[in-house]
Amino acid sequence: MRETGARVHSTTTGAEAVNDLFEQSVLPSYLWQRTGDDFVLVAANAVGRSYVGQAWLDHMRATTFAGLFPHDPAAVSDMRRVVAEQTAVRRATMAGRPPEEPDETARAAAGNETVVDLVPVLGDCVMLQVHDVTEQRIAEQAARASLAKLDRRVAQQRAVAELGSFALRAVDPTALLRRAVGLVAEVLDIEVVTVLRRDDDGLRTVADNATDELADTVLPLDAALSQAALTLATGQTVVSADVRADERFSWTEDGCHDSLQGGVTTLVGGGAGGPFGVLCAHSYRPRDYDPDDQHFLVGVANVLAGALDRSAAEAQTRWAALHDPLTGLANRTRVLDGLTHALTRDRRTGACTAVLMIDLDGFKYVNDSLGHSVGDALLASLAPLLVATVRPSDTVARLGGDEFVVLCEDLPGEAEAVRVAERIAELWSTPLHVGGTDVYVRGSTGIAWCRSGATEARELLREADSAMYAAKERAPGSIAVFDATMQRRAASRLQLEGELRRSLEVGGFRLVYQPIVDSATGRPVGVEALARWTSPTRGVVSPQEFIAVAEDCGLIVELGRWVLREAVTTFAGWCAGQPETPYLTVNVSGRQLLHPGFVDDVLAVLGEAGLPPAQLGLEITESVLLQEPTRARQMLGALREAGVATLLDDFGTGYSSLSWLRQLPADALKIDRSFVQGLPGDAADASVVSAVVALGRSLGLTVIAEGVEDAAQLEALVQMGCPRVQGYLFARPVPGDEARATLFGR
Repeated sequence: MRETGARVHSTTTGAEAVNDLFEQSVLPSYLWQRTGDDFVLVAANAVGRSYVGQAWLDHMRATTFAGLFPHDPAAVSDMRRVVAEQTAVRRATMAGRPPEEPDETARAAAGNETVVDLVPVLGDCVMLQVHDVTEQRIAEQAARASLAKLDRRVAQQRAVAELGSFALRAVDPTALLRRAVGLVAEVLDIEVVTVLRRDDDGLRTVADNATDELADTVLPLDAALSQAALTLATGQTVVSADVRADERFSWTEDGCHDSLQGGVTTLVGGGAGGPFGVLCAHSYRPRDYDPDDQHFLVGVANVLAGALDRSAAEAQTRWAALHDPLTGLANRTRVLDGLTHALTRDRRTGACTAVLMIDLDGFKYVNDSLGHSVGDALLASLAPLLVATVRPSDTVARLGGDEFVVLCEDLPGEAEAVRVAERIAELWSTPLHVGGTDVYVRGSTGIAWCRSGATEARELLREADSAMYAAKERAPGSIAVFDATMQRRAASRLQLEGELRRSLEVGGFRLVYQPIVDSATGRPVGVEALARWTSPTRGVVSPQEFIAVAEDCGLIVELGRWVLREAVTTFAGWCAGQPETPYLTVNVSGRQLLHPGFVDDVLAVLGEAGLPPAQLGLEITESVLLQEPTRARQMLGALREAGVATLLDDFGTGYSSLSWLRQLPADALKIDRSFVQGLPGDAADASVVSAVVALGRSLGLTVIAEGVEDAAQLEALVQMGCPRVQGYLFARPVPGDEARATLFGR
């Protein structure tokens, strides 16, 4: 405090002793001496000398200090308050009690703030002084404001940290948004806080601190109509002390409620899909927002953006794990999960669930003739039609390729499942417009339901699959219900699968080899390795049967890996020290070819066995290449660069396309035995074989004819210029020792 008067600390009783001190004061100072029951003014500085000799009460009865302090004309009400305080001091002094030093202030008309200070001095005297404390008050207020600002900043930082911690624990985004608006409202001490989500139709309120009274309120996206819309349009934090008076907005709506005024809005960012929306804080009165307030709101918005992005990514991951990316339908995982729960409930409640397995007939022709993009478009177009056709409670899924499944729960009986299948069958009469053309498709449907005896989801799916194949055999586009005959066949197939697994574990498979011969000389130039299996209960099982089962149950990759390693290792042992360099061919399934790491597996086996890659050829059917042609080309191309050859097996029986053949990294064509059997008498077969030989020659591919059983067939092939042949005329598939002797002539 800056004192403009002076306190008297002398024990002198005469007024003259303090006059000189009073003369030095700029503001009024007065010395009162006790006389009986009152005080009399005995000394004053120049301003108040005319009042010397006047009693205290005469002054205190005045309604204003204007006469006492002519240069400091404060308000009457302030003066009266000061008089009351000073009177209390006077009474305490007269009673011999130490008075509390008052600190009463009065504001002058000029704006200065003064303190009227009355303290006992000189024994029976009291001194009244007036001090100018304007600068002190300003400094005190600035200090308090600085501390308050620091406290607010700390509270804001603590709130952002707390929200960030909550965001890491929160699973539900809605709970996070509610927590955020509550924290902002509390920290900013503001009435309304909202989070607006950007939708196609505008900015929709998804969270607010007003008990959801603003829920689903939608604001237009026009930046001239709301503070929030301007933030979304510019990406900037927008501050408005009074939106209703803000010239930037032609409509007084402030982004949350039309009665609000002072507001600040900031963007809640997003990922590649754009911002999530806007975080808004508004007051019912005009209000300013300093940079700390703005930074706090931005900090909260950043926490929300990060958490929402993370939640969206996790939701997308969960969705992708349970849905087919092409059609958006459920995938195999979701169907198996739903079917497992349904069967468990059925056992408890007695309800019944059915599975409809649908396979499109001739879909590969669509892919081959119109292209895979059209095929994908067809599947994507068919998906919503299937969903619209079944019951609302049914689940439609795509298992892969052109295979769909419908899961029907809570059925009153088998007839209802058949009715669902019949409604689906009606779709086949209407073409799908894809790729600029109308495409007709049909689907064969198999039905299996819980009363068949199946207790597991996979088992019921297998039954539906068996019924679907039975429908295909009956007539494309037909419907078949799993029955006892199919059940026996399925049980047999399940038993066969179990025996296959056990045989693979204990080495129950063996390899045989059939020579590939030069047609002109009859000299073996290579061998094809073929897998054989003898079931402990069934005896010899045909390769067509056990390979089909291995494909269905997923054992084909493991079986194919065994065949490759066994054949390459054995063949490399034969060739060691031999001057000839014959080649070995091994059949590869589609699943094995497309399995991750296949190329590395092949090259690793060759390296371990010490067999040059040029002595290995992989036989692939056309249908395998059509499953995923791009990946197949990549895999075979990588193998070709390493020196491994590719042979197209059973050529002519699939969906041969010259454009595909030209693009594939193929080295040889194998003519299917079905065309060779008609030689030389069947003109049609002869024309096909001759054309394939000429095609292979023009493309630089070696042609191998399979199934040659007599000399007449061989003669016809030689005349057509087919360089390689294979068949019983030369040798049946034989064990390794015999094949080695045949190959090397000893």
